Amino acid sequence: MQGHLRKRGDSWYYSFKGAKINGKRKRFEAYGGKTRVQAEAALRKALDEYENGSTPLKLSNISVADYFDYWHKNFVVKTLKYNTQANYRNIIDKYIKPSCCKQSAHRPSKTYNKHHYLSTSQRF
Repeated sequence: MQGHLRKRGDSWYYSFKGAKINGKRKRFEAYGGKTRVQAEAALRKALDEYENGSTPLKLSNISVADYFDYWHKNFVVKTLKYNTQANYRNIIDKYIKPSCCKQSAHRPSKTYNKHHYLSTSQRF
């Protein structure tokens, strides 16, 4: 996605076009700063937040169980139908959390991966 910069008086502004809503593209425009460099940085940050969501998630500080709760709340509930939501919640609570609730999402150990793969493949 691209954005544009423009100078208005002594200030720089950035703008970019968002997704189509009711067949029309929404244009976002905001103050970027006093310099072009500040406006470029603000534009990059705004585009990143728009494309990836407004709340960045740091995986190094979250457990696997917490990540699945975050994923279920912010993706599954908002985009999928009720029965799929219920099925995913059941899988998370019954199979994923009991086997890996203390594991870090950033660096799971090799031993854990091998054990988890073997135990889940034997169930199915």
